[in-house]
Amino acid sequence: MAIHELALLVSFFGVTVDTVKKFNLNTHKLFTEKLTVWAPGTVVPNDKYVSDFSRIGFAVTTKAGVSVSVMADRCGGNVSFASVKNGTGIEVEKFEFPDAETQKKVETQCAEDPEMMPYFFVQSDDYLVLKNRVVNSLLEGKSPESVATIKIAIDALKLAEYFTEEAGKILEK
Repeated sequence: MAIHELALLVSFFGVTVDTVKKFNLNTHKLFTEKLTVWAPGTVVPNDKYVSDFSRIGFAVTTKAGVSVSVMADRCGGNVSFASVKNGTGIEVEKFEFPDAETQKKVETQCAEDPEMMPYFFVQSDDYLVLKNRVVNSLLEGKSPESVATIKIAIDALKLAEYFTEEAGKILEK
């Protein structure tokens, strides 16, 4: 659900399992909710249950003193944003996606193909840029520019496991 955000934490803020000093989970139900449902593919609930977060909000501080927070809601719609705040918590910049132009394009695409999930349309242009960047760099024998590496992906997955475990401990109290 928040793997892209975790990759950004690794890439831009140096957050890894080894650098985490403090993890704070926002336990308010508006920000964090863990659900347990039966396994996909089953007709009725059985003994095969899975648990995951429908939404999660947390802050992390590194040993170097860098603090960042993430709020992710997998059921919150297609708009996402990043809010940059100064040391006193005042927002200094906000980045929203999709912007008004992209949102209008997505609405048209959704009307033309109502069976397609809207987030595919929201993300399709970015994925095309990414795919072209990777393919072109391979054809040129270079490393792709501004693309998460396998190391970043591994560190992000490790963070996902670590934060899931830590959040579970906090919620069990």
